[in-house]
Amino acid sequence: MDIENLRKSYHKKICRRILGLRSGIPNLADVSSKTSNILATGLIKRLGFPLRKSPPVGQTVGTVFAELTMHFLNEAFSLLYHLRPGKWIFSASQASIGIAAFDQYEHLAALDIALKSHKELAAALGGDYIIRPDIVIGRTPLSDSEINEKKGILGKGKLSRLTP
Repeated sequence: MDIENLRKSYHKKICRRILGLRSGIPNLADVSSKTSNILATGLIKRLGFPLRKSPPVGQTVGTVFAELTMHFLNEAFSLLYHLRPGKWIFSASQASIGIAAFDQYEHLAALDIALKSHKELAAALGGDYIIRPDIVIGRTPLSDSEINEKKGILGKGKLSRLTP
């Protein structure tokens, strides 16, 4: 499959599983905004696929959208593997730890714990520091032997061993 057909398939799934009309208004439009209604109607016409008869409501829409988008990205990445090889991770279910599951952001989990146990610190710094993205794309780390497969890049010393 090429990227054009992959994109069409993605749009068809969006229409079939998410998009629909409520009282004649597209469910992705702000019902109180004429401009939003016009834009949503135009988008649906441009997509050109049949809509769902009874579209989902609430958080279900976001969950389905994230899943469909994650699968689209995964397929698109597979088409581009020759440009960006590696073992890729695609996730649409970020637990409470959120982005802190990735090494470069793990300090955010420690900050979150500190803020929860020190209310005065939380009041001074404010906000929730744990980001919970809808979709995460990550690449699994390479082992030292994979890095050194063709040439001894890392050498025999202890420099940069087991870094994420």
